[in-house]
Amino acid sequence: GSIETFRADPAFFRFEVAYMVYGLAYMIMQPVIPIFLVDEIKVQYAQAAIARGLIFWGLIALASPAFGRPLDRWDAVRVSLVGFAMLAFFPAAMAVCRTVAGAYAAFAIYGLAMSAVSIAWTMGPILFARDRDAATYMGVHVTMVGFRGLVGNPLGLALLQTVGSRAAFVVAAALFAAAAALMFRLDRSLRGAERGLSGATPT
Repeated sequence: GSIETFRADPAFFRFEVAYMVYGLAYMIMQPVIPIFLVDEIKVQYAQAAIARGLIFWGLIALASPAFGRPLDRWDAVRVSLVGFAMLAFFPAAMAVCRTVAGAYAAFAIYGLAMSAVSIAWTMGPILFARDRDAATYMGVHVTMVGFRGLVGNPLGLALLQTVGSRAAFVVAAALFAAAAALMFRLDRSLRGAERGLSGATPT
């Protein structure tokens, strides 16, 4: 069913490819972040709670409406592009972070970026489905999360154990940047198609 959906909608396939690259970066970071905070930054439990709880989730709560309002004008592709581009700065900041204050600043970037990604991730399949079965699109979308989770988490652990946490963050930053580039190309392609249709002469 996923293959048939991708064949019927190549733009959605490209959307999911970009999310696969983003998701690998996201999953790579998950086993790295807590170990990095404890071993490298030497955070206390309360400080970790502030970074991962108050700052991260607080910014998602505050910033989500700001990305929700322009969703109809920008569409899920452009909102994803903005989110992925911002996300690249989070692991990059973590890779050079040395202090608790630096970690707080990095998690502020993380929360702001994920507020955009969360909106686009939730609404993207529905917007691509249009008048087709949105449940099928969302089913494909969620299935792909499972695939990248199977790969991303072990890859993050492998990077942590072989090249270290800071290098793992560099890899994640590069993948986020690649996902933004893929979404940028999709956005340009879709805008070009829209301009072509609007300029077509009825026959």
